[in-house]
Amino acid sequence: MSEKQTQNSTHLTNRTRWMKTYKITSIVVFIAIALYSTVFYNYSFLYWAQEISLFLPSKFFVINSLKVPGAFLSYFSLFLTQFFYYPFIGSAILILMLVGIQQFVLKVFKISDQFYPLSFLPSLFLLFSIVNIGHILYTVKLPGYIYVGVLGVFLVLGILYLYQRLHTFFVKLLFLLSFLVIGYPLFGFYALFSLALCMLYELYRIIHSKRYLNFILVFCILIIMVFIPKMYFYYFYDQLQLSEIYTIQLPRFFFTKNEFYLWAPFIMLFITLIVSVFMTPTSLNVTNKATTFMILLSSFVFIIICGTTISSLYKNNSFRNELHILSSIESGNWQKVISYGKHVNKPTRLIAMSQHLAMYKEGVAGDKMFYINNETETPTLPREKMSLIHLAGRPLYFHYGKINYCYRWSMEDMVEYGQSASLLKYMVKCALMNNEIALAQKYNNTLMQTFFHKKWARSYQTYIDHPQLIAENKEFAEIQPLRAIGNVLDGDAGLLEVFLANSFALAEGGPPEIVELSLQYNLILKDIQRFWPRFYLYARTHDRIPVHYQEAAVLYSTLEGKPDISRLPIDDMVHKKFEHFLALSNQFAHHSDDFNKKVFKPQYGNTFWYYYFFVKDVKTY
Repeated sequence: MSEKQTQNSTHLTNRTRWMKTYKITSIVVFIAIALYSTVFYNYSFLYWAQEISLFLPSKFFVINSLKVPGAFLSYFSLFLTQFFYYPFIGSAILILMLVGIQQFVLKVFKISDQFYPLSFLPSLFLLFSIVNIGHILYTVKLPGYIYVGVLGVFLVLGILYLYQRLHTFFVKLLFLLSFLVIGYPLFGFYALFSLALCMLYELYRIIHSKRYLNFILVFCILIIMVFIPKMYFYYFYDQLQLSEIYTIQLPRFFFTKNEFYLWAPFIMLFITLIVSVFMTPTSLNVTNKATTFMILLSSFVFIIICGTTISSLYKNNSFRNELHILSSIESGNWQKVISYGKHVNKPTRLIAMSQHLAMYKEGVAGDKMFYINNETETPTLPREKMSLIHLAGRPLYFHYGKINYCYRWSMEDMVEYGQSASLLKYMVKCALMNNEIALAQKYNNTLMQTFFHKKWARSYQTYIDHPQLIAENKEFAEIQPLRAIGNVLDGDAGLLEVFLANSFALAEGGPPEIVELSLQYNLILKDIQRFWPRFYLYARTHDRIPVHYQEAAVLYSTLEGKPDISRLPIDDMVHKKFEHFLALSNQFAHHSDDFNKKVFKPQYGNTFWYYYFFVKDVKTY
């Protein structure tokens, strides 16, 4: 072998090794970003994604899926979503499928080595669509949202791959017609998009081969794309709206400026696939003419999209804490609920309400309820405001003894958004609390069919089989006294906190638990007139008066000049602290509230006095 041949061979070997490293690095970077975006950053989010969905391995479940186009996507998306019960396993499945899409993109579009990182773009956009949704997952009407797009893109690539291997006019037409007739009920929008890509691919071939007769094929494809969905609408489906026949299985985001960011990954995904059709099979096939510029350009685009995906993570720490808190409520770990709330500088109302509930459950609300930061974060998007009732309505209503309201919202959400494991669990518990054993059995039988919620269902089957044990259950026993208030459904207008506050604040008498909650909510509402009778009733029936009740009594007595509280067991420390509070108030009387907040908060931020004077216009939802 000549020296020149040896050099060429060595150069080729080095180039092959370099390209292998280039590919491996791209894969490692993608997997690292995917792992961080899913299981490491969104662990609780993924767990709750499966809690608010439901998969059943039953004939009825299959039949129910067939009621709207996209049955295959709905069914298998829900099947895959359930594995997020163990977020590590669910994330591994999702990432494996995204890498599978990347490999399929390479095969379908014949992307050359120099552009290897660009093959990850569809997978990155799909990941982008998952990690930026946040609260809205609770109100988006698309069962199995996380996997619908993933499975849809697999379908689109598969149909295009098969179409590329067909050569005759009639075979192509028969293939596409047969696919859409079968595929539309199974895949909805993604069946139509598959045909759209095949039509664009055919246009690309017409332009390059100058076989203009094939325009007839493109025209035929367009006709069947328009008319077959309409035929299904008029003659087959009775739960499909005409406005949705071409978009079914796309998420139902609002078409508003605020929610455009939710559409962005889907728009970029579809544009990428369309552009890729016109760049195959030869325009990217420049292996022998590869340049450093091409490699740098594709790497730059890859890095930009990776950075966009990371930056698009729903970086709302309050939402992540809300999910942690909801998990703690489900497990009855009230100390953890309080602990999580402390770590949030500006909590949401859900966090503040959950902390109050937890403190009440732990018996410390009278001493610590104003340690909660009530200057809460206000949601900016309409869907985030809507999500409070869907996110926390059931657990809060249930634990405050509003069983019928808990059941009502469970049923309404099931009708509006579909069945979910979380809804069924509360419906079982509500039925047990109402002593509706047969109804509890019905819902529990459904949970028994699931793969991952059987353990929960078996634990509650004990109470269904032996109803006398319900009274011995700690969770049920704590709730029972709160049911002394009438629980007739009269409408909460979706205003969870307002309804709960007024319901308890207006309560007169009843078990000690209701008296205390009434006292607490009248402090929250700053209602002096309703405070006093409840305060005296509490003071007569308890040996010790909690600190916040003492603070309110001292303040209200001073403001009104009555009643005389000298005989009440008010701690000397509370009196001294209040005297200092008054002295400081006189000293800074001519300053603004914003200035005084900074002065008073370090010493008095955890008192009722600070809450009364400085916490105003609390936004409740």
